[in-house]
Amino acid sequence: MKNRVFMIFMLSTMLLFSMESHFSNYIATRFQKEVEHFHISALNKSFDGFQMFGFLRVENTLLVILFSLIASRLIKRLSERGSYYFGALFYVVGYSILTYFNQPWILLLSMALAVIGEIFFIPSYESCLGDLAQDELRSSYLAMNKIALKGSMLIGSLGIFLIDALPASTVTFIIFFTGMVALYLGNVVMRALQNQKTKPIDMLIDRGY
Repeated sequence: MKNRVFMIFMLSTMLLFSMESHFSNYIATRFQKEVEHFHISALNKSFDGFQMFGFLRVENTLLVILFSLIASRLIKRLSERGSYYFGALFYVVGYSILTYFNQPWILLLSMALAVIGEIFFIPSYESCLGDLAQDELRSSYLAMNKIALKGSMLIGSLGIFLIDALPASTVTFIIFFTGMVALYLGNVVMRALQNQKTKPIDMLIDRGY
């Protein structure tokens, strides 16, 4: 709790991962309550909200497996900070689009965008967690991270109550704003870690080595 950078990281974790939790709660419920059917003209078929949610969930799983095999080379070309920033941005935008639109192809493309973002920012996220966790208290840091992930599920669950209380556009703005705050906090943590890594070198330079 005394490590302020880590606590900012935990808040960022809760807000960022709540995006995927909204998919399992708010978005799934909205599909079933507000949309009678999703029509895909190319297949000449219509699907109900529950089936569309299932397709998106299957797409998510398949794309994670597929993109993970080819994305590692691209991630190596980016800096850790750049990988986190652009990955998290795609992740936030992808899930935000899912909260508003009902066109099947837009939903499928936005899920792909969210998955690409997740694959890019997760390695940087895990690297940050490893850098922040002190060796003698590593189990405590990991336990706090688990609590933060549970907190993200709680935030996502609260989204269900917004379906009847607020218009879809307002909910989309709230969720998008939440994701952008998480992105800003994550960037703050990245900068703090970068300063910590360069500080010893700067001290040596100042001493004339």
